Amino acid sequence: MSFSQGDCASALTICGNTTFTGVIKTYPDDTQFNGHVSCGNYLHSPMIWLKVTIVTGGSFGFVLTPKSLDPKADLNFFVFGPNVPCGDIGQSIRCSYTSPTKIFSTKNATGLIPNAYGNSKESNEGNGFLEMLDVKAGESYYIVVMDAGPPYNQFSIDFNGTATIDAPPEIKTPKIFDSYGAKICESDGVNDFITNIDLNEIAAIAVGNQSNVEASFYTRGEDAIIDIRRLPNGFRNTESPQIGYIRLTNTVSKCFVVEEFVFTVEQLQTPYPLNIAGCDVNQTGFVHFNLAENDLLLQDNNPNRIVTYHPTANDMILLPKDYVNKVAYQEETIYAKIMDTKSLCSVFKPFKLIINKTLPNVKPVQLTQCDIGNVPSDIKTFNLSEASEALTLSDSQFSVKFYLNNADAQNDVNSLDTLYTNSTNPQTIIAKVTNETTACYAFTTVDLKVKKGITLTQIIEKCDDDGIVDGIVKFNLADAGFENNGNKVAYFLTLENAQLFQSPISSSFTNTQPYQQTVYARVQNENDCIGINTIELKVAVLPNLEKNEVLYLCLDQTDDSIKLDTGITSSDLINYQYKWFPNGEIISEIEVYKEGTYTVAVKNKGGCTKERIFTVKNSERAEIYEVIIDDFTEVKKVTISVLGQGIYEYSLDNISGNYQPSPIFDGVATGIHDLYIKDINGCGILHQTISVLGAPKYFTPNGDGINDNWNLWDLNTPSNSNAIIDIFNRFGKLLKQISPKEVGWDGTFNNLPLPADDYWYTLYLSDGRFTKGHFSLLR
Repeated sequence: MSFSQGDCASALTICGNTTFTGVIKTYPDDTQFNGHVSCGNYLHSPMIWLKVTIVTGGSFGFVLTPKSLDPKADLNFFVFGPNVPCGDIGQSIRCSYTSPTKIFSTKNATGLIPNAYGNSKESNEGNGFLEMLDVKAGESYYIVVMDAGPPYNQFSIDFNGTATIDAPPEIKTPKIFDSYGAKICESDGVNDFITNIDLNEIAAIAVGNQSNVEASFYTRGEDAIIDIRRLPNGFRNTESPQIGYIRLTNTVSKCFVVEEFVFTVEQLQTPYPLNIAGCDVNQTGFVHFNLAENDLLLQDNNPNRIVTYHPTANDMILLPKDYVNKVAYQEETIYAKIMDTKSLCSVFKPFKLIINKTLPNVKPVQLTQCDIGNVPSDIKTFNLSEASEALTLSDSQFSVKFYLNNADAQNDVNSLDTLYTNSTNPQTIIAKVTNETTACYAFTTVDLKVKKGITLTQIIEKCDDDGIVDGIVKFNLADAGFENNGNKVAYFLTLENAQLFQSPISSSFTNTQPYQQTVYARVQNENDCIGINTIELKVAVLPNLEKNEVLYLCLDQTDDSIKLDTGITSSDLINYQYKWFPNGEIISEIEVYKEGTYTVAVKNKGGCTKERIFTVKNSERAEIYEVIIDDFTEVKKVTISVLGQGIYEYSLDNISGNYQPSPIFDGVATGIHDLYIKDINGCGILHQTISVLGAPKYFTPNGDGINDNWNLWDLNTPSNSNAIIDIFNRFGKLLKQISPKEVGWDGTFNNLPLPADDYWYTLYLSDGRFTKGHFSLLR
C-alpha cells in the first residue's frame, strides 16, 4: 500500500502491529518539524506520521524493521509527546538518526527496546535502538518515521513493552483461500460476471457485532490507508475476481485495520433447460409449445425460484407459456430467466424450440374376436394390445392409447383399458399413436368384430418314454396341424387366455397335468381370429417291466441252459406283443444256452414299446488245483488255488456262512478241517477235508502222566502213517527215531534220562516233504 502523509494533523492512528509500503515523499514546513529534533539533519526524506494512544500504562516500545536487509533500507525515527498539540509539538523525546550504509551493516532495524540506553543517537553504527518510554494511560504520542524511498520503502512496526494501546477492529469476514473476500451473485441477468455489488451487506458481515466500528471499501491500498475515494454502495465490478481493500475503523479511537479484499461474482447455479419439441400436427409449420415443461427442472425444488421466458437474454419482454413459433418450419432459440427471490440473483439460459414435421404413418386396423362355446354372444372382451402391435409395427418408440370417440382422443381424456369389452358388434374406436421421441401423434380407427368360429379338436398322444414314469412328456403342439394356409397359431393354457391373447405358451410344450391335458390353439390371419381350437394331450403308459438283469449259466450242470422271461404276469401276457433280440423270437419267454446280451421289446396296444435287457454270463462250480498248508510254522496258514469260470468265496468248517473272497486263511488251528468253496453266481459249493499239523514246544518227562512224551500232533493219519521223525541234541547227535504211530520220545538215551535242554527234530513225510524244528525238555 502506498499513500501520502505529510504532517501531524493527518497522522495515522495506529492500533497494533502494521506494515507500511510506499510512503510518498513529502516536505513538512520548518515550524512543524525542523528544529524540533535533537539528532541528525533534516534531509527531506519520505516521511510518515503515526499516532498511538496509551490504554494501560507501563513500559512502551516498538521495533521498526525494513523488509530489505540492504543497508540502503535506512530508517530514522523521532518520538514527540506526551499529549503535544500539532501546533507546538516541542522537542523530540526520542531521536534516532543512524547510517548503516556507512559501515555496510545489515543491522538496519531500529526502535525502542528493553536494555537499550539513551534518548538520542546519531551515528554510523547502524544500531538506532533507544531506551523505552515510561507511559501512562490516556497519553498519546507521535512517531515520525523517515525511510530511504523506493525500492526500500516497505517496513513494519511491532509494539513491545508492558503498556497497551488501542486494539484494532477485527474483520469478521471468513477468509477464502487465506484472503478476505465475498462471493456475489450476478443479479442483472447478463451472463458476464459483472454486476452491482451491495457493499452494505458485505460491510455488515465484516463488522459483525463490534461496537463503534465501520467498514469501507476501496480499489487502491493507499486510498484505504488515508481513507479517500471510498467505493459507493452498488459499486459495479469490472472483472471477476476483482481485488480491492477493506478498512475497518473504530469511530471513537480512530484506530483502523486495512486488508486486501477479493470480490468474486458468480452466476446463479441452476440446471440448463431442455429443448422442447412440438409436432406439426396440422402441417402448417406452426406449433403450440408448452414452455412450462421446463419450469420444474429450472425451479430445482427451490420455492424461491421464479421462471419466466424471453425472446433474448436480458430481455424484459415476457413470453406466454403457450407459445407459437414466429417463423413457419424454423427452430427458435428463446431464453429462460431464473430469478431467486431471496438473493435477487438471476440468470438467463437458452434452449431451442424444435418443430417435428413427420407424423406416425398409421392405418386403420381390425380386431376379430372368436366366440366359441355353447352360448354364442356378440359381446366379448378384446385385448387391444393386439392392435397396438399392428399400429406400431412393434417399434418401442411408439405408444398407443384408445378412446371411444374423436372428442375424447383429441382432448386426451377417458382413455380405454387394454382389456376392453365391446358394446356393439361391430364397433369402431379411436387409436392415438404417439412417437415418444418427437412427441408427434396421429389418429386412426380400430374396428372390433366378434366372429362365431368353428371349434376343432385334435388329439396328440405320446408314450411316457422319457425314462421317468410320471405321465409328463414334451409335446410338439404343431403336430395338431392347425398351422396351415398361411395362418399363424398361438397356444394357450386356458380358453380365457386364448380369447384375450394373453400368456401364450411355446409350441414345444411339456404337459403340466399328468397323462391328460387340454390346451387351446388360437388360429389367426393378421388380427383376424379364424378360430380357437382345442388340443387333447394324452400320455400312454408303457408296459410295467422289471429292471434289467444279469443272469449266470452254470456250465457244469446237466441242463446247461437258462430261462429268460419279461416278468409280466400271466393274466396280462395277452395284452402285449413281444420280440427278442438277437434271435427274433416273438414269445414272452425263451431258453438260452450260451452267454450274451438278450433284449426283449414289449409293445402295448397303444403302440408304446419298452425294453428289458438280460446279460447272460458263464459260471461253474470251482475245481481245486492245489491246497498249500503251512502247518509247521508258528502261525498256521492255508492257501487254496482253484480252476473255473466262476467267482468264488471260501469258508472253513461252516458251509452256511463266514465266506471270504480271499483264498488264504491265516492262524488256522491244528487238526482236521472242512474246506468249502462257493460260486457266488449260484453254480454250487465244493467240499474237501484238509489236515493242519503241529509240534509241541516242550514236554516234561517227570512221570506225572502229563506231557511225559513228545511227538508231532495230527500225523497219525493214513496219508502220513509212514512218516519218520529224527530227534537230535544240540551237537547233532541222533538220539531217537520215532513214528507218528508211537506214543513218542520219553526224554532218555540208552535208558538214561537226558538233561533239560533244547532238542531238534527232522520230519520226513510220506509225500516226500520234510521240515525241521526244535522243542524244549523241561525237568
